[in-house]
Amino acid sequence: MKFRIGAILLVGLILLLASAGLAQAQSLCDLITFSSSSGIPGASVTVSGDAPTGSDITIFWDGGTVIGSATSDVYGFSAIATIPTDAALGSHTLTVQIVNVEEEFSTDCPFVFVVTERAVAATSEQPSAPVRLPETGFILLPAGGLVASGLGLLFFRKRRR
Repeated sequence: MKFRIGAILLVGLILLLASAGLAQAQSLCDLITFSSSSGIPGASVTVSGDAPTGSDITIFWDGGTVIGSATSDVYGFSAIATIPTDAALGSHTLTVQIVNVEEEFSTDCPFVFVVTERAVAATSEQPSAPVRLPETGFILLPAGGLVASGLGLLFFRKRRR
């Protein structure tokens, strides 16, 4: 009888500890914020939140490419994530992974990021802005010379008659 009570108490304690860890992971994900949930390829997004001090924060794009990282301190963490320049239009998964070796704690927090438009690559086919020269008044010298030449021709032509 004592063995059954001990076994039931042990199972209850394990379930309690497991649910506390799950609650901690869920609450950490709820505390993560993004400066924007959409943008163009190449955009920078600030990711911030709360995590146990000394946690390593890694931000993944669609589960594979690392696009940002940070280490948490007593104030939490803040990281800059750069959206890949070749990102396709539509919804993508930004995963914030929090790992704390000292507390043997790890959790992944997935979020949706929407790429709204493609960045336009610069090519030689695109028209460039017209080049404007500074206005120096230099044009007055040649124009004045032409006017003087014209007047001189008129003057000498009239004199010859």
